[in-house]
Order: sequence, then structure tokens, then C-alpha cells
Amino acid sequence: MSSPYAFSLSATPPAPTATNQGIPLGQSLLVVTIKDKTVKVHMPSDSAPRSPTLVECKAIIKHQSETNKRQEQEVCIRANLTAISVVQQVQQVVGDLNRVLQTDFISPRIVLFLLEVYMYS
Repeated sequence: MSSPYAFSLSATPPAPTATNQGIPLGQSLLVVTIKDKTVKVHMPSDSAPRSPTLVECKAIIKHQSETNKRQEQEVCIRANLTAISVVQQVQQVVGDLNRVLQTDFISPRIVLFLLEVYMYS
């Protein structure tokens, strides 16, 4: 279900030169700012921020929920890719060690040296 609202929130007050991002609200843009756990909104034409209406609060909550879900998916994808990479590296080390152990002229001391090289590289 898509929302007519799309906006960005800021945990710190915007710098005087920063561009505020907001949510489209009909033909206007609603700017949202969060400072010290207080949510304030205003139209670019307004002189001062105000507390959001119930409809605006629902839009803010929905946006935050959608953003959280999207970020959670991104984190899971990165974690899975990292896990796959680690598994592949371990499989490579195991294969290399098996090949080393199958040769007759390698001493246990050399095997230990090779393990250290793998661990610190």
C-alpha cells in the first residue's frame, strides 16, 4: 500500500544553508524536523514550526516503519553476503590444508606455519 507522503526526518536542527526535505501534502510540501524527541512540522511558507496533526503523525509513523523495513532488508542482505564470503574463505583454507596434508614432504612444523599465514592474512 503506497502512501501519498514521502519525507526525510532530521534528528538535529537543519543548518541555515541546509535544504530541508519534506512530504508532499496535496500541492504543498510539509517539512518535518525532530529535535530533542520533539516533532515539529511546517509548510515552507509558514513562519514557525508547529506540532503535527493526527493525519501527519500517522504519515510520519508509516514512513518511519517503511524506512525501518527497508533498512532491515538491506542489513540482512549485507549480513548474508558477508556470511557467504566467510564460508567460501573457510572452504578455501580447508581445501588448501587438505592438499598440504596429502603431500609426503611437508612436515607438521610447515603445516603450523601455513596455518599462521592463513590466520593473519
